[in-house]
This record gives sequence, structure tokens and C-alpha cells, in this order.
Amino acid sequence: MQKYSTVRKNLNLTAIFATIAIFIFAACNSDNHFIKPKTTELGKNETNIIVPSDVKYIRWGSDGGWDYNREEYPPTIPPILLKSEKEWDNYLTPLKNHPFQYAYDGVGNPVIFSLQKAVDAYDSDFFIENNLVVIRMVEGSSSIRHSVESIVIEGNELQVLIKRHIPLAGWADMAYWHIFIPVKRNDFNGNLVKVDVVDEIIGE
Repeated sequence: MQKYSTVRKNLNLTAIFATIAIFIFAACNSDNHFIKPKTTELGKNETNIIVPSDVKYIRWGSDGGWDYNREEYPPTIPPILLKSEKEWDNYLTPLKNHPFQYAYDGVGNPVIFSLQKAVDAYDSDFFIENNLVVIRMVEGSSSIRHSVESIVIEGNELQVLIKRHIPLAGWADMAYWHIFIPVKRNDFNGNLVKVDVVDEIIGE
């Protein structure tokens, strides 16, 4: 009786291991690939990190009629995602009635004093392969500058981290900034842009 019980237990264990082996084999060879999921849609189930490049920081002498809460500082202004030359022209047209001051390519001294030179890259050829993220900042001092620290894509959302570089002493003049960030369509062609802002006090 003891011998029969041992044999039956061994047979049961063999059947269990055989079932597990068949299940694993089927899982590895099925079209579902749930051992290592396939990503069939850009950004779905994955995080893409983009290195910011060709970013322009442009200062205008007016906000161009932006809609924002002037009681809040710094104000929260929704970012804009431009996907065509027509959208770009519609964005730029009202600003042409306000004084363009200068642009720079990073934290430092201005490098461009011509509106045409600042925006000539954003033509029909540009929008074939790129979208343009526009982030608008209002500062109580032109001494405060900005830098794009990171761009992260999660699903259908583009997340941009902006750093405000704030000196301990600076000019007491209003500054209206447009930050232009090209993003390749192959990297991101969604519709949702989120902006986070962090401050860095210079001179502490």
C-alpha cells in the first residue's frame, strides 16, 4: 500500500511539471509575447527621454495679449503645440505688432537681435519632420533666465522641465519669454504637453 502511494505521488508530480513546461513553451511562442511585451504604438508602455536641442529663448516687449492670471506670479500659462506652418503663422502674426527684443540659445548673453533670424528655421520644411512646442513665461525681471532641463515622453504626454535661473539682484523690468522647442514627429506626435518649473537661486 505504501509503495502504490509513492508511485501515485510521483506520477502526480510528473504530470504537474509536464503541464507547467507546456504552459511556458506555449507562452514563449504565442503571438501575445506577454513574457516581453511588444510596443506597437509610439510611447505606449514605454518612456522616451529626448535630449533638448536647438531650443530658442525669445524675449518680446509685450505679452501679445496672453490670457493669464496677472495676480499669480509666476503665472501659469498653458503651453502650445504647433504642428504646421499655418499654426505657426497664426501664432506669430499678432506678435509682429509688439517689439521683438532679442533671443538667445541658452543661459547667457543675447545672440540674436533680429526676429527673422530667430524664427527663419520654422518653415514648411521644418514641419515635415518636426512639431514645435512653445512655452511662454512672464517674469518681473529680465535678469531671470530659463533653460530646458529635460524632455520626457510618457504615452501621449510630453513632459518638459524648465529651470528658472534667478539672480539675487537684477533689473526691475517685465520680460515676456517664448521658449521654442523642436520635437521630432518620430519621437512624439501626440497632443498633450505638461510643463514643470523649478527655481535655481544664483549667488546663494
